[in-house]
Amino acid sequence: MSYEVQEQDLFLKCLLEANVDGIIAFDRECNYTTWNRAMERISGVKREMVLGKNAFELFPCLTATGEDKYYFEALAGESVVAENRPYVIAQSGRNGFFDGYYSPRHDERGEVVGGVAIIRDVTERKLAETAPPDDHRRLAFHVENTPLAVIEWDHEFRVLRWSPAAQRLFGWKSAEVLGKRFSDWEFVVPMMWKWSTRWNNDRTAGRSITASRAIAITRSSARYFIASGTTPRSTTSMASSFPCSRSCST
Repeated sequence: MSYEVQEQDLFLKCLLEANVDGIIAFDRECNYTTWNRAMERISGVKREMVLGKNAFELFPCLTATGEDKYYFEALAGESVVAENRPYVIAQSGRNGFFDGYYSPRHDERGEVVGGVAIIRDVTERKLAETAPPDDHRRLAFHVENTPLAVIEWDHEFRVLRWSPAAQRLFGWKSAEVLGKRFSDWEFVVPMMWKWSTRWNNDRTAGRSITASRAIAITRSSARYFIASGTTPRSTTSMASSFPCSRSCST
């Protein structure tokens, strides 16, 4: 082997090991031939446990998640990108998400002899994208735990949210009312629809309104005066609180 070739091999090896992304290579039988230091860090599995082993026997999650198709596409001569792919490494207990960039490997005659992939761990990014903001988490907590009944609906008065307190007060479970309009079941008496129309107009203008009194009907047919403070949450929905009630015979 000439000095120039040795220098080139050393350079490529240093480049492989210094890369912050995982780099793998596999032959036509999907046996691993390369597993760099970054892959050891991402997977928690040392290269000595990987090299020469079949990818799908060593990591069954590749088949379970459909990742094997990207290996086969690379072996068919295609370059493909797999984004936000889940992984679970049984050997180390590691799990998360990655982006994979798969390409074929060719010999000097241009024939595909295997595949290579760059593996970028995106677990932190994925978790940040899916985690709700702190203020949203706090709001969701208060909605679920407040003793006040909270109902949210869209501009056609279809129920979008029906809190546990609303279920306790009115008797209907959320599964029974979500997606229904107020007029689809006997929930409010006609007098409330005048207020509802007024709210719909004010909602469009972005104004807050208060309906000081309305009448709602519970599942057991009891009627209640409800004091209802309302604030438009957006152009299509609002949340209502029902902080007090008393029986009425209207």
